[in-house]
Amino acid sequence: MFIVDAAASRLHELNGPAALIWEGLAAGKSEPRIISELLAEFEVSEKEARSDLREFLGELSKSGLIL
Repeated sequence: MFIVDAAASRLHELNGPAALIWEGLAAGKSEPRIISELLAEFEVSEKEARSDLREFLGELSKSGLIL
């Protein structure tokens, strides 16, 4: 999956967990729901899933892709 940032002329390629998070955000899912889906789809601990979610949200915010 790719995110196109037209304003910055950038293309962001998402790995599996990042794509799942992005799709969850786009669908309006809550953080606990997204974490639950990460746990079901990937072999990660709840701590890792929470960390990945927070890190990715930080990157999206820093890039101006979410508010």
